[in-house]
Amino acid sequence: MKVSAFFIIGYPDETLEDIALTEKFILDTDFDFVGISIFQPLPGSKIYQSLVDQGTIPAGFIPGHYQEVTFPRKNIDNETLRDAYNQLWNRYREHKGMPIQNRAGCHHTGAPSRQPIQLKPEIAMRRHAPIGTKPGHGPYSPGNSV
Repeated sequence: MKVSAFFIIGYPDETLEDIALTEKFILDTDFDFVGISIFQPLPGSKIYQSLVDQGTIPAGFIPGHYQEVTFPRKNIDNETLRDAYNQLWNRYREHKGMPIQNRAGCHHTGAPSRQPIQLKPEIAMRRHAPIGTKPGHGPYSPGNSV
């Protein structure tokens, strides 16, 4: 039996540590296929209205593509979330023997970005360290337990 899974990262209160746990689960479980998207608030949902009420998104906000960062989060700046998404996506692809390909864009208003995203050097250098950690300094380092 083949097993596929779908994950959404970038919820308004999510942290890099939460994304690292998602990454660990994805790689440890070895699903046959994984879809990963960036959270978009959908009009009419409670979370959409909550984000409008908090002033995080304007009334009438139109969600973007599910690989775009379109509004600010509390715990992660937009560029870091974009890079974390690309890093997670590429680690999964590498794990499955697929070519690396950045997907996420980042914009605040206007048309979505269609330019390829380059990982920040400090993130690209940590390909095998969990998101949000330095090699040897995270919850998955030797001597630490989750």
